[in-house]
Amino acid sequence: MKRFTLVRACYAATLAIALSACAPATMAPSDASLPDSSEDVVVPDASRQTLGDVPDTCVDVAGSWEWTGTCSVPGVRPDLHTCISQSGCTIRENLDWSLSVVGNVARRRLTLSSDQLEGEHTMTITGDTAVSEYTLTHPVRATCRITGRRGRFPGATSYCCEVNRASCGAGQRCVQVQANSDPSMLTTACVPNGTLPLGATCTRVMDRAGTDQCQGNNACASTGPSSTAPRVCAKLCSQETICGAGEVCRWSGQGPATGVCQPRCELLGSSCQPGATCRAYEGWFTGGGHNTDAVCEPAGRKSEGMACANSAECGDNLSCQWWNDRPTCRRVCDDTHACPSGSRCDQHPYGSPSNIGLCVAL
Repeated sequence: MKRFTLVRACYAATLAIALSACAPATMAPSDASLPDSSEDVVVPDASRQTLGDVPDTCVDVAGSWEWTGTCSVPGVRPDLHTCISQSGCTIRENLDWSLSVVGNVARRRLTLSSDQLEGEHTMTITGDTAVSEYTLTHPVRATCRITGRRGRFPGATSYCCEVNRASCGAGQRCVQVQANSDPSMLTTACVPNGTLPLGATCTRVMDRAGTDQCQGNNACASTGPSSTAPRVCAKLCSQETICGAGEVCRWSGQGPATGVCQPRCELLGSSCQPGATCRAYEGWFTGGGHNTDAVCEPAGRKSEGMACANSAECGDNLSCQWWNDRPTCRRVCDDTHACPSGSRCDQHPYGSPSNIGLCVAL
């Protein structure tokens, strides 16, 4: 979930030059990334560096951020990190890569790596607003300008905590929250602990993530095989091994690697109730990486071959082939569910345990 993404009519959440994944009401990440090393940082140690007449200090940029903007090349869009943590004059986005802040400016060089990406990123922070500017030189030449606004969540004492760890104080829990206007742009925050145990039926206030009364690192989420199933307190996860047998750590929202444990289903099977279908959805696996697995999702109304913006629009046993130049609803397939004669299984770009893909014509 890092650098840049080429977008094909769907949301993105990487800074790698790759196609983004489409998913209902979320943004999709990628495990391709630039190095997270100090070699990426252009400016010297902020504790010894001044910016013109600015004293040896730096601004506070920590918190939950919401970003909007455009790039000069169609199909290129900057990453939408929601979470920025800070230690002294060093900041980290989504608990991932870091850079130094000098005065109110952070700058880093994007070095050529396995992503084949070169360029420069500059962030200028003014209070609760910021401007990020990107200049790409390889593999495409493009400039991007995005503006950010810091959001806040009621009762949050800090942001960018790590779920499944004791990263908050006594009487608090680390959960995903909606601190900005976009309900898909989630981040993690330390909030007061609730009283409802794992599996209990729960509700959200005004359908806002984080406003439930679940205990511990559990979140109020829809995880059942039916599209009309009530929300329950479900276990948050940062990798699949945290979930139980037969479960997937299904990726949700933005921010640090976070998902919800959800039962795995069988493609073209009957494990999903009416109104839902089994299709590939992105999840977190051991090591903080990212791939796809099969879970029950609400079925849409579009039939095979129809244009789609995301998989939620496609009907039973169909998913949106977003990595194609013209995204369309296609039949799901994997190692044990072959495609009809005259077609092949085009595997999902992020990979999966059973080579999940979609059927395309030969």
